[in-house]
Amino acid sequence: MRRIKISWAKPGNILGYPIFRKDGAILLNAGVKLTPYYIEQLKALGITHIYIQDEVSEDIVIPDPISIETRTEALKVIADNFHRSCRGLPLDVESIRRVVNTIVDEILSSGQVLLNLYEIKTSDNYLFSHSLSVTVLSIVLGKKLGCNDRTLRDIGIGCMLHDIGKLDIPKEILDKPDKLTPEEYEIVKFHTHYGYRRIIDQDGEIPATSAHIAWEHHERYDGSGYPRGLKGGEIHIFSRIAGVSDVYDAMTTDRIYRKAYPPNEAMEFIMGGSGTLFDYEVVRAFVRSIAPYPVGDVVLLSTGETAIVIDVNKDFPLRPLVRVLKDDRWEDVDLMKKTNISILRSLET
Repeated sequence: MRRIKISWAKPGNILGYPIFRKDGAILLNAGVKLTPYYIEQLKALGITHIYIQDEVSEDIVIPDPISIETRTEALKVIADNFHRSCRGLPLDVESIRRVVNTIVDEILSSGQVLLNLYEIKTSDNYLFSHSLSVTVLSIVLGKKLGCNDRTLRDIGIGCMLHDIGKLDIPKEILDKPDKLTPEEYEIVKFHTHYGYRRIIDQDGEIPATSAHIAWEHHERYDGSGYPRGLKGGEIHIFSRIAGVSDVYDAMTTDRIYRKAYPPNEAMEFIMGGSGTLFDYEVVRAFVRSIAPYPVGDVVLLSTGETAIVIDVNKDFPLRPLVRVLKDDRWEDVDLMKKTNISILRSLET
């Protein structure tokens, strides 16, 4: 399968990966033939990209670090617990722990080296999908950093709830399409405190170290973050991991006020902040965990040709294997061997 802009979708295209509702249920499943109605409804939901399966991409497999079943269950658990918290009910910590354990087990048993799959987010499920994406990426980073199973599970629980404090922020501020005023930004910053309180009030069911992720994921290594302006080792390692994951997923997702950055540009930003905004060792683990040009991406080559990324060279991820699209055929090219050809940019943003 390959990833395309929703504006490129045509009636008759076959959906390559499911579209989820905000409650975790599958809205459109893989294998569905798109109709004009489906395409317009996806656009109305704020979906900007989809995966399709066609002749040129039918043999391209994009590995997912977790199964579709686990992704579905995780989104449901996140939505259910956010709704419980919103109604003043205690979190169902057992359901959170159970799905995080499954995610950790699947990631640990996976031989996958680099993350490739984008999370397809609708405009109304961003908070839940973002929470899951940050959870998955943070567990992958923790694994790369050598964290043990127990630590990975505690990281996962905290990341799954890291933005729960946004339930206390007025929706008109969170969904504002324009730049926030200084006053509005100060209000948004309080979500870290609100989230910490919502988690820590669970009578000790959730480790304090997990709760600190909600409080500290916007702290920055040089002390320029919020809410407390912590520096370096003053920021818990869980929060330093989550901070990188949070920034990357936010940057590579379309928002109401800006378009997504391609993965390679988001990676450049994070690498540029290594040792200042972000922990150097966490950034090193991050660079070894993310594909700058994910499998299924459509890219522009220095030859002026269009290509699809079909595999990643794990040791040299900037030089992937690509499928060059010709007029009526295609040709697979290993950029490790064709050193006179390079990728100029992604064509999907």
